[in-house]
Amino acid sequence: ETADVHNVLGIALASRGLLPQAIVEFRHALALDADAATTHWHLGVALASTGANDEALVHLRRAAELDPTNAAIQNDLQVLQQQRR
Repeated sequence: ETADVHNVLGIALASRGLLPQAIVEFRHALALDADAATTHWHLGVALASTGANDEALVHLRRAAELDPTNAAIQNDLQVLQQQRR
């Protein structure tokens, strides 16, 4: 059992529109590796898609801190911040 397995499973579930199940997998992945930028990013996007914008921002901000050069993370964070204004 690795964080990567849960992250990949979360991505697969999210791509099928199964966001609640994907969120569970992303959370499980973060329990195994709390500093995984891409998992924070994926969880943030999934949460935003369900309307949980406050928690989504927490994870997107953490992803941006962990991987500040990732343009996709920065973009998703910026879009969510603008939507909240």
